[in-house]
Amino acid sequence: MTQVTRLAFAGCAVLSLAACGSQSQEKSSEQAANQLDQAADQSDPAAAKVMKERAEQIRGSGTGAALDDPNAAVQDTMREAGAAQTGAAGK
Repeated sequence: MTQVTRLAFAGCAVLSLAACGSQSQEKSSEQAANQLDQAADQSDPAAAKVMKERAEQIRGSGTGAALDDPNAAVQDTMREAGAAQTGAAGK
C-alpha cells in the first residue's frame, strides 16, 4: 500500500468518526429539548414558557448541533425557569 493510499484511508476514518460524533451530539441535543418540553408540561406557566422557548431554540436555530453539554443546558434552563416561577409567584 502506498503512503498516499494510507493517508486517504486515515482521512476517511477521521471524517467518519467526526460524522458519528456530530450525529450523536445532535441526538443528545434533541433529547435535551424533549426533556425541557416534558418538564414544561408539568410546570407553572411562567416556568413552562422559559423551558418551551429554550427547547425551540435548541431545535430551531441550529444551535442544537452546537451544544457542548446538553445536560448543562437543561440544568441552566431549569434554574432560569425556577427563577421565573419564583418571580411570578411573588407578583
